[in-house]
Amino acid sequence: MMKVVAEPARGGSSYRIAKGEKIRLQREGIDSVQHEGLGQRWNFDDRRPMRDHLNALRRFLRKQVGRRWDEVYSDICHNAPKGSFLGHHLRELVADEVSDCVTISGEQMYGRRGWKVYPGDLYVCPETSILKVYDDGRERRRHRWQRRNELEMIAIDDYNKYVNIDGIWYAVELADVPGPEVKERPFDVVLKEAVFVIDADAQPYQNRFLRVWGGRFYAARKLQANSREVSQIKAALAEGKDVLSRSARAVSSPKRFVRRSRQR
Repeated sequence: MMKVVAEPARGGSSYRIAKGEKIRLQREGIDSVQHEGLGQRWNFDDRRPMRDHLNALRRFLRKQVGRRWDEVYSDICHNAPKGSFLGHHLRELVADEVSDCVTISGEQMYGRRGWKVYPGDLYVCPETSILKVYDDGRERRRHRWQRRNELEMIAIDDYNKYVNIDGIWYAVELADVPGPEVKERPFDVVLKEAVFVIDADAQPYQNRFLRVWGGRFYAARKLQANSREVSQIKAALAEGKDVLSRSARAVSSPKRFVRRSRQR
């Protein structure tokens, strides 16, 4: 088990000494060396570090469910000396996979290190000392990280969106980020930042404008949405939509910016 799960690092010929270097040091002595040659005398190369094959250990532990933990643990540690590095490392890996010395607090179980025992995890029953699977082997629920936008918004088209800013909905008009030929950089009225040139190889996690607006855009203008537009937005969000329907687009035309500016 020790050799299967914990694969030691393989140095091989990674530590090399130049030919004739040992003979020269033995003949002349280390203290007599006063000049350093141009050739490389020592070379270090860590090409094969230590590896852990956890799937083999996990498959073995799953097959041992229902046995006493003392017998399973003795089978794992057989021919794995506790004083050796690989033997100690194997015991650490087993402690990460199986929760022993379980304590129950309310409806939650905790292992020796204070970690919670989740559904699908292996643990040692404190009453019978038998290896079991918590919650009848039900798969542990994995919470995947999902990228959420910094602002709540709903789209009208590619260059017009409704954005929720501090609880108030605004109609925001987007514009393309200019290139390096434009000396005076524009200002984003929503993010409150000056817009600089975005590299062609930039990723969304590297640039805030790409992450928020979904492209090389910036907010050029914004106007507060009226009551009819707010009702349309709430109806669309209640249905789980992120784009307004065609009827709502007809009412929420981008020309509303021009109409409102003329009225003022």
